[in-house]
Amino acid sequence: MLDWFAHSTDLIALFIAVLGLMVSLITVLFSVRHSRLEAYTRMHELLVSPEVARGRRILFQTHAAHALPKPNEEGWDEINRSMAMYDTLGVYVRRHIVSERLVLGSWFHALCAIHDAADAWLAHRHATGHRNPWPSLTYLLDRAERYHSRQGCCTDTAMETIAVMPPVAETET
Repeated sequence: MLDWFAHSTDLIALFIAVLGLMVSLITVLFSVRHSRLEAYTRMHELLVSPEVARGRRILFQTHAAHALPKPNEEGWDEINRSMAMYDTLGVYVRRHIVSERLVLGSWFHALCAIHDAADAWLAHRHATGHRNPWPSLTYLLDRAERYHSRQGCCTDTAMETIAVMPPVAETET
């Protein structure tokens, strides 16, 4: 047996090198996965922040009232910030920085609910002379519309109920 080890040192060294390479690759994969999860967590925190939530509420309310704000009016910047955050999330999804399945599993209800208002906002911006700076926003909204959850909340009846739900009113604190 010891004679075999003496004659097979190259094979043993190769095996140890391959094992080391495999451990390194697994470590890199876990590191990438962790970084992607951190990126998603950070985006989620930004999307639920009061500032971004306020921009969404303003968009819902002004869209429902057919009175989207013009440049330099109150609400213009808040809505733009909110849409920019969704666009950034869309960039992350398109570039596979975050998992599309994770994003849509968490955000597709909100994305579907905001789709019409966001489209109206993009058309409104265009009509006021502003180009669309958010190509990944429309990508993300379209992906959300085609997404089907396995949670049972997205049957045709449930989605019809969500589509007609009014936005939550802003509360004063």
